[in-house]
Amino acid sequence: MALVPMVLAFQNCSQGFTAAGIDKSSSAQCKAHMKSEALKKKWSHADFRCDDFASYACERRVFSPDVQDMTHLLTECLPGDTICVEVDVRQYNTSVARGPSAQASDFEPGGSYNHEEVRCHHRWLYEGAVLFEGEKSTIEESLSAAMSACEKALENQ
Repeated sequence: MALVPMVLAFQNCSQGFTAAGIDKSSSAQCKAHMKSEALKKKWSHADFRCDDFASYACERRVFSPDVQDMTHLLTECLPGDTICVEVDVRQYNTSVARGPSAQASDFEPGGSYNHEEVRCHHRWLYEGAVLFEGEKSTIEESLSAAMSACEKALENQ
């Protein structure tokens, strides 16, 4: 009977130890743990300024066969031009996914190779983890969701 060695990755987020090859900042488990720990602390509204739009940043990911691979930073304003937020735009050209087995519908607007994803988050991080974020189809909806998550967390304290 042959014995098969088993390697287990161990992470102890609170102690900062991670096994070789595991990036603490990319572990969803550690991020969830750090967020939980942060929200157990007693924070005030002054600590986060949930209602201050300058406390937030957004990322727009554009997947399309009609764009060049590119990253750029811009300021985007919501309707009315009184509320503006910094947006990191990341464009990904998806034309390389076209092939004989590709579905034409995947490249039409809204398809898996032709769509946008928008995520906004509060700039205050706890040990590198985002505490308050929103991911919706527009900057306005994502920003609103992130702000709501911030306010809700403080209400529950």
